[in-house]
Amino acid sequence: MKYVTIFGSSRGGDTNIHYKKAYEIATALAKAGYGVITGGAGGIMEAANRGAFEAGGGSIGYNVVLPHDSFP
Repeated sequence: MKYVTIFGSSRGGDTNIHYKKAYEIATALAKAGYGVITGGAGGIMEAANRGAFEAGGGSIGYNVVLPHDSFP
């Protein structure tokens, strides 16, 4: 499987326009046979992972330890 990396903010929920666009793009990529790699946090990263996963595609979310933002 080929993968596409999607970068984006961890801010913004599922009503945010950028969240919706990331979800749509990841869904289309999954349907075209691509997997998605993003960070493991919320926002754009969540949208991309969720879009790919719900479309039946591969989805990898990496998590990094940051002092104030991200928790595994």
